[in-house]
Amino acid sequence: KLFLWLCWDIGENATSILNLEKRDLLKRKNESTNEIEYIVNLRKEILKRSRTSRSEITNYRETVELLDLLLENLKNDNDNLFDFGQRQAEKILARAVNITEAKCLPAGQKVTLKDLRSSMACDLLNKGWSKDEINARLGHKPSSTEIDKYVTYFAMDKKKAKEKFHDNHL
Repeated sequence: KLFLWLCWDIGENATSILNLEKRDLLKRKNESTNEIEYIVNLRKEILKRSRTSRSEITNYRETVELLDLLLENLKNDNDNLFDFGQRQAEKILARAVNITEAKCLPAGQKVTLKDLRSSMACDLLNKGWSKDEINARLGHKPSSTEIDKYVTYFAMDKKKAKEKFHDNHL
């Protein structure tokens, strides 16, 4: 469960999340919100070549709770958070998708680990984050155009366009 939450919350690819170690996490109280959070250090050696090493703050209380449970059982700072690899991660996601009957929109495609990263970016767009903020969270350069496909997807929301038409017609 924690693995899937981290993929969603941090928005990094599954391979990088699987390579996180206890030393990559720092628990703290956010000065602005007074909420407990973790800083996740994404080291260059665990990231894809095109990604920037960075630290990201967890956004969700559930991530913090699950990290607390796991980290209390890890003894050494260089212990991996997860004792499984990519293939097992895909099986975990497949089981969760099967149980929940989740599908990707708009065409109902099979959910993949990559979709957690993409969905996080879309969710942040919906919550008002800027393109540059999301690019930074994804580890892209500010000039990256990767985020444009998500912006286009939301701009092409036919249901919302119909709602706007209806509201304006009234």
